[in-house]
Amino acid sequence: MSTIILILLLGWRFGFSLEKTGDRGVAYYTLSASTKEQIIMESPADYKGIIKFSLKLTAKQLTFAEKNNFGENETNCVGYAHVCSSICNYALVHHGYTPSAKPVVGYVSFCGINLCLFFKELSQRNIRTSLKIMTLWN
Repeated sequence: MSTIILILLLGWRFGFSLEKTGDRGVAYYTLSASTKEQIIMESPADYKGIIKFSLKLTAKQLTFAEKNNFGENETNCVGYAHVCSSICNYALVHHGYTPSAKPVVGYVSFCGINLCLFFKELSQRNIRTSLKIMTLWN
């Protein structure tokens, strides 16, 4: 665990990046009425604020699950990206912006090294802990 925290701290300071490798086909996700109302009531009006709000709301609503073994409010990275982009686009439209959020194919890198290869080797518990720590930095 301390190794993961050290890597995260070093990466935050020296070289974490998101590497896009392609576009993902858009699968429209229908937001619930309560989520739409929450977006209308709580989302900030500025563009960057909407993005941060979308990330936080998605993180509150979903958790990551093992591949193709989803429970309630669980998904994989693809579903997570679709929900997040749907929340973001709904907030953008609500505040008069053009909806422009879309899920993409990619990976997280640290100093040019694809970290997804390492996360595949870790247990689900460690991945969830690492993602929660990474979310705190945003």
